[in-house]
Amino acid sequence: MKCENCGAEVPEGSLYCEKCGKDVHIVPDFTEFAEKKAEETVKNLVNDFDDDDADFGRSPEGANDIRPVRITEEHVQIKTNTKWIRFTLCAFFIMLLVCVSLYHVNKFMGTEYILESAKKAASGGDRGRAIALLEGIDPENSEDVDALLYLAVLYDDVGDEIKYENLLIKLTSLPFATSEQNATAYDLLLGIYLESGDYVSMADILLTCNNVEIRDKYVDYCMMVPELGLDPGYYGTDQLLKITVPGKAHIYYTLDGKDPDEDSYEYDVPLLLKKGEYDIKVRSINSYGVWSTVTEGHYVIESEDVYQEIGT
Repeated sequence: MKCENCGAEVPEGSLYCEKCGKDVHIVPDFTEFAEKKAEETVKNLVNDFDDDDADFGRSPEGANDIRPVRITEEHVQIKTNTKWIRFTLCAFFIMLLVCVSLYHVNKFMGTEYILESAKKAASGGDRGRAIALLEGIDPENSEDVDALLYLAVLYDDVGDEIKYENLLIKLTSLPFATSEQNATAYDLLLGIYLESGDYVSMADILLTCNNVEIRDKYVDYCMMVPELGLDPGYYGTDQLLKITVPGKAHIYYTLDGKDPDEDSYEYDVPLLLKKGEYDIKVRSINSYGVWSTVTEGHYVIESEDVYQEIGT
């Protein structure tokens, strides 16, 4: 190759002329043919990028190539929708798994399952295990009264009378117990006192009992407070005073303000209150020697004239 400046011969690969020092630019001749091929190549690349998305990235014959894939907005939307579908399916299967798990937990940890397990343990002679299973039930919050009643029976079987009595007392006051469950609890509780001859405790329990069936069944053990059939106060004529009490209790009264006992007057017919002042106290005693509380009333019987004057 010759130097364009001085015409001296320049060795192949040199960057400047050794004779004149002029820079040598080695640029290949750019022919018209080469320019045309370059233009065709650019046009082909543009056409490839404008092909349909479904065919983009593949040669006309369908063979895979390594050209980059153009990502359009439609591709992004499809990919986003696919992600949401996968997320929704995963969430659904997770919720399904949670529901199934909760079902099995409720089945194997619910009071019905615990009660059945306790009964199997007790029938096999392992009352200790049966009691341990049922003691996990909270009497204040659990509505499975049958399980708690069975626990009470187990306490009685093993001779734990304190726990037996205390649990029954709680069961008689449960607001969500059925009438039958309530009556069963009362029957068991009153049976404890009846067996031991504790009639005072029986009377105390029955005094606050709202179960009509139980009160009728144990009426003879009730400690009923006598009721006065005449309001205390002033009267201008003679009055009849009736005293009533449910059951078969005996009624004793006094007219001088003292507390009645078995040496006091026994009531059998209404009292005739004539002119005078009466400070009446009444008590009843049931067939088992249990006294009620005292009911009292103050009465003043005057003549009609005096009564009219008091009234004015």
